[in-house]
Amino acid sequence: MYVVRICTFCVLACAILFIGCSGSINEVQYAERADEVYKSGLFKEAKLYYKNLLMKFPDSPDVKIYKERLGDVLIKLALSANSEIEAETYIREIEMFELSANDTVISFFKYRRAIQLTDNERDIKLSELTYEQFLLAAQYNLNRGKFKEALEIYEDLIVRMPNHLNLDKALFLAGFISSEYLKDTQKARGYFQRLVNAFPESDLADDGKWMLENMGKPLEQVTFLPESEKHQSK
Repeated sequence: MYVVRICTFCVLACAILFIGCSGSINEVQYAERADEVYKSGLFKEAKLYYKNLLMKFPDSPDVKIYKERLGDVLIKLALSANSEIEAETYIREIEMFELSANDTVISFFKYRRAIQLTDNERDIKLSELTYEQFLLAAQYNLNRGKFKEALEIYEDLIVRMPNHLNLDKALFLAGFISSEYLKDTQKARGYFQRLVNAFPESDLADDGKWMLENMGKPLEQVTFLPESEKHQSK
């Protein structure tokens, strides 16, 4: 552990010195050093390097690469932030620099930022989110096993966009999470029934019907519909 700390300190010290002397080095050297710091896990220092690369070499043919790496660094910093305020700072930097970043993470942070506002401001910010951003924000929680939190986002989406043409996906996922992860079959039935009634031509309608017919049954009583029959029933 002591050796690791010394090594980390050395890398950090070199990074600071390197940034301070950046006027005398060329772009290739600077980019190489940025990548070394990034690979060492010193993301705050890597952020400085990539931001400086963009400012010092704005016409470089590698600007796109620097932007992508800066976006990646800021996402890592946001996810490991010690406070909500710190995390939001990194997300705002991504937006300010118009960087490409993981859409799932960005959507989650935008949703989380919105729901922390007061009623009127919250409604305004949530109305700015697209259907896809709601789905991605929920997916962020699903990926981390936070099923209750994911369901809350799907439910928010269903309430705010009740007539969306692709609401069938949100209805199915809300029903599936309610049934399979939260064991709330009553709530699940409501979502599956709404899916079947409102979207009878959807590819998910048959899945919704199947869930309605088989939820809560012992495994030996569950009926499995062959894929060929599913398509014939359309």
